[in-house]
Amino acid sequence: APPAPASSVTAEELYAVAESCHFRAHVRWRDDGTSGLLDAVFFPASADAPPLWPDRPRRGEAADHANVPHVKHSSPAAALREYLAESLPDYMMPASYVMLTAFPLTPNGKVDRKALPTPPPPGESAATHRANAPRNGTEAKLVEIWQQVLGNENIGVDDDIFELGGDSILIFQITTRASRAGIPLAPAQVFRLRTISAIAASAELPSAPPAAPTIQRVNRDAYRRNL
Repeated sequence: APPAPASSVTAEELYAVAESCHFRAHVRWRDDGTSGLLDAVFFPASADAPPLWPDRPRRGEAADHANVPHVKHSSPAAALREYLAESLPDYMMPASYVMLTAFPLTPNGKVDRKALPTPPPPGESAATHRANAPRNGTEAKLVEIWQQVLGNENIGVDDDIFELGGDSILIFQITTRASRAGIPLAPAQVFRLRTISAIAASAELPSAPPAAPTIQRVNRDAYRRNL
């Protein structure tokens, strides 16, 4: 028998993928099995029985029978972001999502990483995103700092730092520049509050520096007389 292509999967792998996504899998050979193709149905783990198989055998390419899962969000990227947020910390969340109809493959059937498209800038594009303007001096200064560090001129006071592509290193740069500008800010505050408006509302502005202590001259003659 000819060797299986590098991109092939086994029934056991399909079962494992279904279980990791809290689904169950029903797998069977396509037709009489001589083609080497598998048909698989993923269904909720709470279902009593798998769905019925179609009466007619499926034809065409395997990719023709795949579909985009129904989601309640306006885009699959938004659904992925919400799903990942349930199990990943903020600093591990992907900054950008790229939707592909198919992965570019090498002649060996593996993903051609060099042919993958370049991810777009994190967050919404300037054409669709309307940034909320700062309302006070603290917000204006923080917006300026975020624009410099993140390399994005279209940042508003209600934009989420992680949706803009922020990570732990960039957040550290933001807090360092903010402290130099007179806005004491810790990385933990940015991780917790995430937007400039929330950060500015909780930031404690520095108070006036304490007056330097007065230096009094000591009379050395009085000290010698006491010896």
